[in-house]
Amino acid sequence: MNQRQKEEYLREYAILKAQGKPFFPYAVAKDAVMACVVMAVIITMSLVLGAELGTKANPTTTTYVPRPEWYFFFLFEVLRVIKPPASSGSRRSACPRSA
Repeated sequence: MNQRQKEEYLREYAILKAQGKPFFPYAVAKDAVMACVVMAVIITMSLVLGAELGTKANPTTTTYVPRPEWYFFFLFEVLRVIKPPASSGSRRSACPRSA
């Protein structure tokens, strides 16, 4: 880019900038309106379609097998591969027993 092209570009840029709108009130207002529209759509869908909650929890059942959430699966696999040392009872406690 030579000096003449640079001057021409800066001149055109100054003209377009003078004709343009400032960012703050216009672009921010458009973004806020679209955010409100998206939130209204999400709220409407949640109210109309509802959520599948499943059966209510029964605190007296003993047949439930606890499973970790999906994002903890890899940690449980690591625990399965790397077994923690068994407690032999010879470990020292942070709080000594009084006799």
